[in-house]
Amino acid sequence: MQLEFEFANTGAELTVTSVLHHAMILVEHDGISAAILDHAIGEDNCSRLYERLRERGIPFIIYTGHVVPEEDRKGGMLIPKPALPGILVAAVEELMRVGQIQTETLPVRSVVDRRGCGPSDAPRT
Repeated sequence: MQLEFEFANTGAELTVTSVLHHAMILVEHDGISAAILDHAIGEDNCSRLYERLRERGIPFIIYTGHVVPEEDRKGGMLIPKPALPGILVAAVEELMRVGQIQTETLPVRSVVDRRGCGPSDAPRT
């Protein structure tokens, strides 16, 4: 997968799951710096997971093609699919730079602009 390759090139260690229950267990482990999530996992959505990430102060990106309720987006950064893998890497770097979870949704545009991507590369918001 191209996304995994892009993150591996940064030296990041990845754990990938497509099961909400497994993701809920992973979020309880120390050492998670950030999370990238699709709003829909199987028959579930990630609402409970977002809540737990906020409680633990773990920054997260919602990378999805689904409609995400405003309450779920709080404290996260929404990046609509499809987006170039570099956009997601830049977004995680931005979340790590910020160093704390925000109370409002972080703007994708600021991440895209800092990476020097042109308008055709930017995800639609």
